[in-house]
Amino acid sequence: MTTILSFENSPRLSVPLPFHLTAAAFGVAAGVWLATSPQAWDGNRWSPSILSLTHLVTLGVLGHGMVGSLLQLLPVIAGATVAGGRTTAWATLAGMSTGTVLLVAGLARGTAALLVAGGAVLIVALLAIASLTAAAAWRGTEADATRRALRLAPLSLGAVALLGTLLVAIMGLGAPLPLLNVLHLHVAWGAVGWVCMLIIGVGFTVVPMFQVTPPYPEQVARSWAPVIAATLVALAAALAFSSAWAAWLDAVLALIVLGGAGSTLFVQHKSRRPHDVTRRFWQGSMMSWTLAAALWLARPWLPESVEPWTHWWLGVLALVGGGVGALDGMLFKIVPFLCWLHLKGRLPRRSYVPTMQEFIPEKWQRAHWLAFELSLVGLLAMPVVPAIGPHAGAVFAAQQAALLVLLVNALRVYARALAEGKAEAAAARALDAAPPSRSRSTT
Repeated sequence: MTTILSFENSPRLSVPLPFHLTAAAFGVAAGVWLATSPQAWDGNRWSPSILSLTHLVTLGVLGHGMVGSLLQLLPVIAGATVAGGRTTAWATLAGMSTGTVLLVAGLARGTAALLVAGGAVLIVALLAIASLTAAAAWRGTEADATRRALRLAPLSLGAVALLGTLLVAIMGLGAPLPLLNVLHLHVAWGAVGWVCMLIIGVGFTVVPMFQVTPPYPEQVARSWAPVIAATLVALAAALAFSSAWAAWLDAVLALIVLGGAGSTLFVQHKSRRPHDVTRRFWQGSMMSWTLAAALWLARPWLPESVEPWTHWWLGVLALVGGGVGALDGMLFKIVPFLCWLHLKGRLPRRSYVPTMQEFIPEKWQRAHWLAFELSLVGLLAMPVVPAIGPHAGAVFAAQQAALLVLLVNALRVYARALAEGKAEAAAARALDAAPPSRSRSTT
């Protein structure tokens, strides 16, 4: 089934774009954190530095970026309007940003009060937006591959928020709960059920549309989101009853990720825009997820000496290479398109509307892609060469700062074109309303 997009339902720019700008700002903070932390990599995934950095990326960058995208795509793809509109968006943004800062500060300083405060703010904000977006998505009667992902991904976000609250209760309040099992589910629901499900689920529509590829294999697209959701529920049951099936279900999740990423690479190979920058971002993202899934499957056969390295590589590949890479690639295509679309709807017919390349020039998109890949290589090399960490962090901060500047510049081009178009329209109306001049006759 082909998804019919309803661009006329697109929300105002003030709904999704503040989330994307905030995501880029948190990306700068994550890069600066890494660049200025002398012990960013110490082989301990439980260190305050690693935990803080992880949540700057997951909550700060991916959380804000993906919630903003969800608010943008639901009306266009699913024809579903989120209750509250801009008020809901801004309240969610305030809650997520405040909660993220408090939680990261609590993790970094080991302060239980900050940790609990951040968790309390986040659970309210995330459960509220998860409930509202899920309710909007489920109101539709027709469900194709992307709409199924848009229905199930918010439920995964709610599960991630609840499991995160349990982790805060364990770490901040000493709740007697199995830490490792709760953490296992928190990571699985977050990385696969929220990030991977939503990005590839949306890709079923945006990859063929923007990258001019054939459609995804029907069997993969149809079963993608439901199979992930069913496997995650089964994994939760297996861990609750200490079943040996948990390890097998982990392997199933890895195979599902391989299937989604591999299918994306397959259709991208037949793209009629082989040099498109967005395609390169997505290819890098899918390759990162492919490597992460393969690494997870290979863990039982790896020597114990590289286990700390494995956790770092999994996090970098899944969250930065896969999640942030795909998100940045989508922003470079969707933000200029939204600016162009809104100008077309607000300006008189004959007014000049900038092209998409004028909002974010392609040469800057390519430079950003190169910087992103350079930072990714540096992050992956950190366990082997720890001294490279500050340099990788500095490059990551720089390219996220550049992303923020490019997004702001797109809004500047939009505002300038809107003002010029309105001024021209006002001048034309004044000219039409002016009385005709009368020439005096002379004798």
